[in-house]
Amino acid sequence: MDATHPDEIDLIDLFQTLWKKKWWIALSAMLFTALAGVYAFTAKEQWTSTATVTTPRSTDLGDILSLKAEYAWITGDSQFSPDKEAEVLHKQFRQFLHSTNLKRQFLTQSEWGKKHLDKMKENEKQAYISHFISQALVVKQLDAINRNKAKLDEDDINTKISLSEERPALAQDLLNQYIDFINYYTATQISNELKLAISLRLDRLNFTKQKILSSLTETKKIQIDNLTQALNIVKKAGPKNNHLINSEYLINDTMLNAIDTKPATSTYLLTLDEEHLQEKINFIKNAKDVYPLEYYWADREITQLELLNKKADNLEKTKTYHYLSSPNYPLGKDKPKKILIILTGFISGLLFGCVLFTLPYLFKKRFG
Repeated sequence: MDATHPDEIDLIDLFQTLWKKKWWIALSAMLFTALAGVYAFTAKEQWTSTATVTTPRSTDLGDILSLKAEYAWITGDSQFSPDKEAEVLHKQFRQFLHSTNLKRQFLTQSEWGKKHLDKMKENEKQAYISHFISQALVVKQLDAINRNKAKLDEDDINTKISLSEERPALAQDLLNQYIDFINYYTATQISNELKLAISLRLDRLNFTKQKILSSLTETKKIQIDNLTQALNIVKKAGPKNNHLINSEYLINDTMLNAIDTKPATSTYLLTLDEEHLQEKINFIKNAKDVYPLEYYWADREITQLELLNKKADNLEKTKTYHYLSSPNYPLGKDKPKKILIILTGFISGLLFGCVLFTLPYLFKKRFG
């Protein structure tokens, strides 16, 4: 080596130094490999099941679609469309899939979740729930990056759901359960919204009927009051005024509504004698109310909506999604990758051994 550059490293000399320590370096590599092997064969395994869903077909929606369609027919909603309804329902399904609260609710209320969490201490339980929500159960929108390029509508974006667990069958089973849980929750919310809409419309229709009944009652009261006052006036006038009665003014039963609001002092009523006035009073008191068409329309719609309301809890065969790929059985685990871990341990051991004996050599060259 050139004596004018004492700080330069002689690679041949360094290699000879490391070669002398080759058994120590090999021991270091073996030790690290053994530690890596222990971790690789004892670490918890992770298997991931995935599924991809999209907007449901009309045939997927089942009872929810028929209920919504019937409501539209009853209320005269001409804007109802099965395809639009499918998009609306699936949009809500996607929103609920992302919900942190629903992920937590699914984990803590499922039979498996209860048994699994009951074995843990409180801090372990909270840590596991947090990990499950943020890392184990993942929901992603596909094609979002290429939306502008492909000119995709928001409702055309597919959704990928993945769930990771320690066993492949468990991951697949839990993912199936989660999708069913969100689907049922979505259908329940839609059913509740429909029942609320029915309830509000029933309130309005019942108010309309009551308003009509009140109007008829008030009209009848006014008729009777006017006729009664006219009768009292005629009685006080006595028989001398009977010549004022003109037969062309006599009211028959089909002209009853003509005197709805005529005051008792009108010439029209005063042309009637006591007998006719009393007959009209008795007739109006005993006559059945004649309802307008609006009353019968409201009554018919109320009957139909009440029948629909009883069916609104029927959620069987309702799917607010359509599978592009159902939850799969994972064939390869995510971790631990045993070969990779062992190889990494071996290389780390070699590097550690080399560095361990290179540092004294460099120190000696520098200060020795």
